[in-house]
Amino acid sequence: MRVLFLPMAWYSHYLPMVPLAWAFRTAGHDVRVGSGPALTAEIRQSGLPAVPLGRDYDFLADSFALQSKIRERVHSSAGVQTLGSVTQLPAELRQAIDEMRFGPYARLMESMVDDLVALTDDWRPDLVIADPFVYAAHVAAQRSGAPLVRQLWGPDFPWHLKFLPGLGVTGQAGGRDAWPASLLAVYDRFGIAPADDIARHTVDPSPARLQGAGIPNRLPMRYIPYNGPSTLPVRAAKRGSRRRVCVTSGVGMRHFLGQDGLPIGQITAALASLDVDVVVAVKGAGREVLPGLPADVEVIQDQDLQTVLATCDAIVHQGGGGMILNSILRGIPQLIVAQILDQIYNGERVAATGAGLCLSPGQADEASFKSAMSTLLFDDGPRQAAAELRQEALDQPAPARVAEELAALV
Repeated sequence: MRVLFLPMAWYSHYLPMVPLAWAFRTAGHDVRVGSGPALTAEIRQSGLPAVPLGRDYDFLADSFALQSKIRERVHSSAGVQTLGSVTQLPAELRQAIDEMRFGPYARLMESMVDDLVALTDDWRPDLVIADPFVYAAHVAAQRSGAPLVRQLWGPDFPWHLKFLPGLGVTGQAGGRDAWPASLLAVYDRFGIAPADDIARHTVDPSPARLQGAGIPNRLPMRYIPYNGPSTLPVRAAKRGSRRRVCVTSGVGMRHFLGQDGLPIGQITAALASLDVDVVVAVKGAGREVLPGLPADVEVIQDQDLQTVLATCDAIVHQGGGGMILNSILRGIPQLIVAQILDQIYNGERVAATGAGLCLSPGQADEASFKSAMSTLLFDDGPRQAAAELRQEALDQPAPARVAEELAALV
């Protein structure tokens, strides 16, 4: 069987796909991974065949710039654009903002769809597994007659917030009325009809209690923490007698928001008075890009996150899906310092499980950091909830089982 994986060209969206792709490959199936050229090196490092598609398009940079434009358009000063503020706008302005909001998804589709159609017309995949943001996958699946399966990388905020068309969302306009003109134009060019739910199933690595109810045709899958290539020490790091806290931010947040992405200096200053050891985990940079760190803070560079978390009692991060799922697998409480809409949603989902707390941008000060971390480190409730959430994650079917179930669709 030929299986085509289509991640968005950003490594944090690709890494959760690797275990399932390898499950198919070790079962004897022919696997290819198609994405923008920028992801080719990451795909090859994971040991899977890469197919560069189209031209590079920086979806995340475009999305960050778009959020700034939308805030200006609605005269928002809150720093984060909420859905509530959009729904209260006049209908004409709301429609204009919707078209702006869908722009990155249409441009991502346009950047790769021609090469993807050429690939699928030639190779004829039997199954297509795609990132929910990659709408070109629907065109490819329809042309090849293959079932389309979406794979999540964390809490499904687009579905829960009714953020995008084609995800099986109930209560929104149906048919073509649910779709923006920018996406419909590409669909029409290839003679493909949009649908209220473009995928047959949704592979979900989040424990059900984190994800919440209602994801259509959900296939739970155990999260396997693949975080890319890394070099490990011969012996595990020794820890002292004090509680140990990991502070880390995603590469995307640091790249687009700089130090505003996660105020590591403020966080480490707040932790200094809690009688804990602090380790800052960074990728691609060291202490030189983290001004103002106390001298006793340990900085670990380019090491596998699971290895770092094995010595920690709690973590502070910005709320990316990968960070959340890695932390759940280690059974440690999480403090999420969110900056943008999906991070706020993710943080609220973690807080709802009892295994963590979330601070929105307006709450991010040293007093709040100290209070939240005191609760997570020294109260029994969050630690017990984190342990229960870890067990729920471990009880989900392994990728090999999910690959068998998906192969039965063909």
